[in-house]
Amino acid sequence: MNPKEALERAIETAGSQTAFAAAIGPDIKTGHVYHWLKSGRLPIEHCPIVEAAFGVPCEQLRPDFRWELVRQAGQPAAPSAAAAHG
Repeated sequence: MNPKEALERAIETAGSQTAFAAAIGPDIKTGHVYHWLKSGRLPIEHCPIVEAAFGVPCEQLRPDFRWELVRQAGQPAAPSAAAAHG
């Protein structure tokens, strides 16, 4: 499964792009979700939230990030913004 398909699965589980946006956080708008779908790329900092809420693993959403390092450190939160863009 590629990252876009993983994101589509999470959105489908949420029921709609609007419900998906609301589940991620109050500052997330449907337009953000549309953009992520179009680009096929969910920002790294949102992956742990999506995994917890919809069961789609971070490794499927963003296979370009070394999630094993975050998991080994026992950090349930998203990586820092600096690490996310590296």
